[in-house]
Order: sequence, then structure tokens, then C-alpha cells
Amino acid sequence: MIAGLLEFGLRWLLCCAGLFLLLGMLPLASRPAASRLPGGSALVIADLVLLPLLAALALWRGLVAAPWPGIVVIAGLLLLSGPFLVQPLPHGWRDGRPGLALLLVLLLIALVS
Repeated sequence: MIAGLLEFGLRWLLCCAGLFLLLGMLPLASRPAASRLPGGSALVIADLVLLPLLAALALWRGLVAAPWPGIVVIAGLLLLSGPFLVQPLPHGWRDGRPGLALLLVLLLIALVS
């Protein structure tokens, strides 16, 4: 049960932090200038496609491995802590392509593991 909660928590934390990072990139026409460089739109769209997949996987794996009240409590706490993970990132990472690329790599790792 603890291992299932931990696995859910790590995946959900990545979803919450990724959500707050991507919210700063929407709408696409008004995203930061650093992410408007070539490839920036593709990174945003790829992250937007993979983020719901990871959220669904995290919820499914969490509900299979642990009771739902624990999942609800952990999900709420991690949703509240998501912005605190994004804010300390350097401005170039938070508003540019390096942060989007890192998020894409982390999403892919979390989906295949």
C-alpha cells in the first residue's frame, strides 16, 4: 500500500508541477518570448498531450494499489504544492524551451516506467 501511494504521489506531483508550468504557456499566442523560438510550440503541444495520459495512469495505478481516501488526500496536498516546485526554477527554464524539454523527458520516463 505504501509503495502504491509513493508511486502515485511521484507521478501526480509531476502532473501538478507540469500543469502549472504549462499554464504559463497558454494561450499559445501569448506565451513567453523564450518559448516562441522554433520548436517551442511543438514542445508545448507534446507536453499537453502527455500530461493527461500521465494523470490517468497515475490515478489508475494509485486506485489499484491503495484505498481511494488516501489517494484523494495525497492528490490534494500535491496539487497545492505544485506551484512551489515551479517557482524556484530559473526564469529561462520556467519560461523557455529548456523547461519544456525537461518536462517532456520526465513525462516520457514516468509513462514508460
